[in-house]
Amino acid sequence: MSNSNDLESFRYTVRQLIEVDSPIRIDNSSAEHAKIVFTEMFKSMKREAFVFCGNLCREFWSDAELVSSIRDAAKRDGVERIVFMIQNRAADDEDCLKKLVKREGLEKVVEFLHKETFSMVENHFAVFDRKRYRFETDGVGRKAFACANNTELAVLLTRVALKLIAA
Repeated sequence: MSNSNDLESFRYTVRQLIEVDSPIRIDNSSAEHAKIVFTEMFKSMKREAFVFCGNLCREFWSDAELVSSIRDAAKRDGVERIVFMIQNRAADDEDCLKKLVKREGLEKVVEFLHKETFSMVENHFAVFDRKRYRFETDGVGRKAFACANNTELAVLLTRVALKLIAA
């Protein structure tokens, strides 16, 4: 686990990369780092987000700041959709976000999908506004990299997401 100074430094770096639309790729290899990346990307999103994950584990997705950033993004003018594509559905784990969506009346923007075909995809990823992304290279160890501005890879991940949704 990282100490609070390391996490604040990482948060500052992520915010700066987003603010300047940097194409620099940043590694993140802990749940704490992943929460920061997701939180900051939800805070900055303007139109759409696709999150492809193994599950919506309560330990991760119930983080107060992350939940707040998802709620605020879903309520933001111009945001059309936030889609969570879940490989392994565990009803208890999904409850925290589904309750938020229902309580806040966000069903028109936030959706949760689970399809058998999702099990064929090895790497988890999230893509925001066809520009920002987080890509897990190791689903077990949660090693990943993220980028605030790489439209080439982000558009590719968006296409993958759309194909998964359509399948």
